[in-house]
Parts: sequence; C-alpha cells; structure tokens
Amino acid sequence: MKLPSLELNLARPHRKWRAETLATLALVSAAALAAAWFIEADMARLRAANALLDEAQARARAARPAAARANPAEERAQRALANLQRDLDTPWDHLLRSLEGGLNRDVAVLGVEPTASKRAVRLQLEARNRQSMLGFLESLQAEGRLADVMLLMHQPVPPEAGGRGVRFQVQASWNGTP
Repeated sequence: MKLPSLELNLARPHRKWRAETLATLALVSAAALAAAWFIEADMARLRAANALLDEAQARARAARPAAARANPAEERAQRALANLQRDLDTPWDHLLRSLEGGLNRDVAVLGVEPTASKRAVRLQLEARNRQSMLGFLESLQAEGRLADVMLLMHQPVPPEAGGRGVRFQVQASWNGTP
C-alpha cells in the first residue's frame, strides 16, 4: 500500500481583500484628501488676509504725519523734561523752613535728598548727642509741615571724623505744595 503524498506549505496563506475592506479604505482615503484640501484652502485665505492686514498697516504708518511718529530720542527727552519739571516743583521753601524749625546748634545738616516722585525727603544729619537727635525728631514731628517723620538709622561718628556725636538719617514726606 502506498501512502498519500504529503504537501507542506509553511507560508501564510494569501488573503484576498474583501469588498467591505476595500470600500472602507477608499472612504478613509477620500476623507483624508478632502480634509487636506479644506485645510489648504483655509491656509490660503489666511495668508491672503494677513497680506491685506500688513498692507493696511503699512498704509496707516505712511499716512501718519511725521510729527506724530514715535521718535525714541524725543520720547526720552519728553520723559527727562517731565522728571525735571517734577523736581522743580519740589517745595524747597517748605522743606527748608521745616528743617530750620527743628535745627539748633547741636544738630547739623549734612545732606538733603528730595525724591519728588514719592513726595519724600531723606536727610543726613549729625547731632552732638542722642538727646539732641531725639529732640530734632520730636520738633520735626511737632511742627507738622512734614509727615511720616521716621528715623532710618543712627550710628556714632567715626573716630577719624572727630569721634563725638551721632550721625543719623531721617525720612519724611510732604503732602503737597503749601
């Protein structure tokens, strides 16, 4: 008796595409192409709108008179002029009279630094002793021309500057031009 021949095929069987699979693949491809076409059309419209906007802005800049154009040097000069005007509006008479009211022969003014933008003044002073310093502070507060009188710091006078007395800083503010 003869045995039947045996055929071994180890390769995967070749599947045929079914009609439903091919139809789905065709629909997905068509949808992707349509989406790409719509996106490209939107991008073209957006580029055209941006070009029109750029052109309109260029026309507006060209139509603006030369005097209205922002010149950085002129802007800096205007800011400097405004700062100078604010500094010139510092009530010097008011500040100096306030200082004179509290001064005596035991307190000397070393420096006056007004800050017009903050309506404040910082004073560097030297007093013969701590009692004179505290008396000066009390007289400035009692006089009422300056508000928020505050002792910022105090220290003994260094030995190379004589070594006697107290150096101190005071900050105060003013409410307006008297």
